[in-house]
Order: sequence, then structure tokens, then C-alpha cells
Amino acid sequence: MDTLDLEKLKKMLENRLEEILGCLDIEIDGEFDLGNLNDEMDVISANLQHNLNEILLQKHGQEIKKITKALQKMTNNIYGICEMCDEEIVLERLLIKPHAEYCVKCREIYEKNKKGK
Repeated sequence: MDTLDLEKLKKMLENRLEEILGCLDIEIDGEFDLGNLNDEMDVISANLQHNLNEILLQKHGQEIKKITKALQKMTNNIYGICEMCDEEIVLERLLIKPHAEYCVKCREIYEKNKKGK
């Protein structure tokens, strides 16, 4: 992978990280105060929104970890290497998912094993 591709991927990772952190600010600021709700439907709606926010926070947290890990791999000059087979992950895959941990073949194996459990 050449330096220009690596810089482009690094910028993509940094932009996505910034985007997620911005979303987290919105979700945290958008919390409901259940004490100010007047009827049962408002309480149910607020609880559903809270549960959705919790799921989004968890999902974003996982993505933040993967992005941070990818950026660290760039620093250590091991970015773009499949964690299962140690082969290089093709650029096309990294452009779609810059924090990919596995090549396409190994990701399919991972998914099959995950479904089998």
C-alpha cells in the first residue's frame, strides 16, 4: 500500500471517529427527564428512546475501539494485515471499511463460525 492510500485511509478513520463522537454528544445531550413527562405514552416513548440511545452508545463504542485499533496499527506499520491469515487486506475492502480486521475470505470464515455457535 502506498503512502497516498495510507493517508487517505487515515483521514477516513479520523473523520469517522469525529463523526461518531459528534453523534455521542447529541445522544447524551438529548436525554429525557422522566419526571417532567405527563402521561404514560410520554414515559413509554422516553424509555424507548433511552433504550435506543443505550444500543447506539454500545455500537458506537465498539466502532470507536476498532477505529482506534486501526489507527494504532498505522502507527506500528502493521495496518491492512488480516488478523487471521496475516495476508494483506485488499485496498478496495479497506476503502469500504477502513477499520477492517480481516480479509474477505477470513471474514466469511469468521461469520460462519460465529453463526455455528
